[in-house]
Amino acid sequence: MKAVVDASVALKLVLREDGREATRRLFVRTEPIAPDIFRLEVANGIAKRVRFRELDTTQAADAFEAVLQAVPTCAPRIL
Repeated sequence: MKAVVDASVALKLVLREDGREATRRLFVRTEPIAPDIFRLEVANGIAKRVRFRELDTTQAADAFEAVLQAVPTCAPRIL
């Protein structure tokens, strides 16, 4: 089964936020897919955490790579 994943959900998985365990279970049970804007939304969420000094640049790069590995398929936008 496929599941459309929002950037905020994917970030929970790699940034150890509340809801991480439920997110992990979702990723195990489904094939996560995301809209084509997903990468930009993930980058924005990570950049915000760098600005607030919650992550350094190395952690940010690692988090971005981890999200892209967890959600490798980006579906094209449907108009």
